[in-house]
Amino acid sequence: ITAQGSYGLELTGLDDIFDTDAEMLYGNTRDGNDWLNPYVDENAGEISDVMLTKAIMQQEDNYNVNINYIRAGNEAYHAYAEYLEKRVRLVNTTKLEGGYEALKIGERIFIRSKFMQPDAIDLLDTEKFFIDQVAEWDWIPKGGIFNQIANTPTYSATLTKYADLMCINPAGQARLMGITAPTGT
Repeated sequence: ITAQGSYGLELTGLDDIFDTDAEMLYGNTRDGNDWLNPYVDENAGEISDVMLTKAIMQQEDNYNVNINYIRAGNEAYHAYAEYLEKRVRLVNTTKLEGGYEALKIGERIFIRSKFMQPDAIDLLDTEKFFIDQVAEWDWIPKGGIFNQIANTPTYSATLTKYADLMCINPAGQARLMGITAPTGT
């Protein structure tokens, strides 16, 4: 569902960055520009700290990033929780703004995201993302904010911001898909 014909005009999202089948990102051709292509493993398999650490180290060692944020779809998050439950060890957590609690892998925040593919995990360096904007929020047209809708007693107003989510190092980000729960004890 879209309003006002805005389909396809949304901010570039993480799914767009990780869509390596797409020919373009930020107006640049992905082919021949390896820096635009994040690491994507479509069959990551059984979750473990070793598997996650290998992927993190690969990105940090090869792409000058510091993975500081891990988000997981529902199934992947529960697979990691099951993995932790099968091991007798201390589970690290942290308090986030708003009182929420999150798991930690080392010093990395690990959260569940209901808005991503259920069996996927994203490994992100949030310092490589920013909002690029033309200007701050503004009303259209400038001056009068409310405009009467012709032949009605109602008014409308349009608030705009021309911006996009930018990643200065897409190749340094990673997505692991096909995450499964541990099978052994």
